[in-house]
This record gives sequence, C-alpha cells and structure tokens, in this order.
Amino acid sequence: MTEAIETHALPVLRGIVSLDDYLTFVSGHYFRHHLFDWPDVKIIVDVALGNLDAARALRDAYIDRWGDNPAHDDESRAQYRRVRELCARLEADDRPGLAALLHEWEAITVRNLKIERLWEPTPFPLELEA
Repeated sequence: MTEAIETHALPVLRGIVSLDDYLTFVSGHYFRHHLFDWPDVKIIVDVALGNLDAARALRDAYIDRWGDNPAHDDESRAQYRRVRELCARLEADDRPGLAALLHEWEAITVRNLKIERLWEPTPFPLELEA
C-alpha cells in the first residue's frame, strides 16, 4: 500500500499547487457535484476564484431558496448562516472582507482536520485580482 501511495497518489497530489489545480482535479472526481452543482457551495468557490458576477448570479437565483429552516440540522443551519454572511459581503462588494472570511473558514477547516503542520496559507485568486 505504501508503494502504491508513493507511486500513484503522491505525484498527483504534489502537482496540485493552486486552487485552480485543485478544482481541475476535483472536477474529474465522482463527488464533483459537491463543489460544482450545489449552489450554496459553488457560490463560495466562485468568490474564492474572484468570479464575483457568477457568485452574484447564484445569490440572486437561489437566495430565497436558502433558508434557516428549524427542521434542518445544526450543520445545515450553520452553512446557511455562512452563505448569508458571504452574500452580505458580496452585496457590499467587500473584496477584502470576502477574502478575510474565506481565510477564516480555511483556518477553521485546517484546525478541525488537524493539518496545521501541512498548511501553507496562500492568497485566493480573489485577492490577486484588483
């Protein structure tokens, strides 16, 4: 198994050095729909990529369908609140605020996965445009 990981998996993973590389890799995965077909996740991807017009279109098309439904579990309601916070910053065209929010979420994920020693914070494409 170690040989297979070193020979097959690690070379592929080492080739992923940007968000675009990651999205290209994931787009061919069986679970690609999690990032590309679910509007409440795709809007986050679009913001990170700096595709703010696409993110606004998703917001406008789906905002009324996203709701803080009491019947949903805690994680679903938390996801809704995160998307609403992102949408508020998107509405204000607050690029630094959007980037700060994405970095905050990134740091939380890194802590939850216990991969701090592997994490190298990098700017999102959103931050590289201006």
